Amino acid sequence: MRLDTVTYPDPQVSQFVSEHFIPVKVNIKDHPELGKAYHIHAAPTMVILDDKDEYYRFSGFLPPQDFLAYLTIGLAVADCDRGKYAEAIGALERLVDQDDGIPIDALAEARYWLGRARFKQTGDRQAALPDWKVLVERYPQTSWAKRVAYLFE
Repeated sequence: MRLDTVTYPDPQVSQFVSEHFIPVKVNIKDHPELGKAYHIHAAPTMVILDDKDEYYRFSGFLPPQDFLAYLTIGLAVADCDRGKYAEAIGALERLVDQDDGIPIDALAEARYWLGRARFKQTGDRQAALPDWKVLVERYPQTSWAKRVAYLFE
């Protein structure tokens, strides 16, 4: 099977991807078994995984800044699942702090995962509450806020 390498026209995206991932492009029309194995129903679909675990996925074409936001979230989720809490927290803090031009859904999701990373790092749910409170206050209509809103009722 031939797998193509991926190049990105935006230099920031290209640099981020080359620093953190090994990108592989698979045409699921040519390799339907991979589409089925990874439950890919739309193209493009980005799947962040290693040799044994899938950590994160998202689909659709996105402008560079949005694409970088979701790649950052995916990398942070993977880092957190691997016990690299400081790396996950740092990346998510940088993302939520820059919020200019980042989609609200991405900011809400990043805030959710930031709280979760703090909780996993400490084992104490109290560590997540400040981030989740900001999530509920700033992005109350998002599905991410609804996941933790019960904590503040």
